[in-house]
Amino acid sequence: SKYAPSGGSSMFVNGIAQTPSFADGQWAGFEATDVEAIVDLNSTQVISSFSINGYHDPDSWIHAPKYVELWTSIDGISYT
Repeated sequence: SKYAPSGGSSMFVNGIAQTPSFADGQWAGFEATDVEAIVDLNSTQVISSFSINGYHDPDSWIHAPKYVELWTSIDGISYT
């Protein structure tokens, strides 16, 4: 797989919700593979909402995810 995070892995939780250009360094690109990202909150917490932003620009061969799954775990081993 190809992974292009210009902001490093912290870009997934940097608080920047959406930007207008895929070239501004705030988007990660993945090619021909599923992506798994684990966010460790360091303690058990109640999550009331979850959201992602996907960039879709077919003319630039950029497509938003077909689907997203959210799995949770208390021990980091078993996920539901």
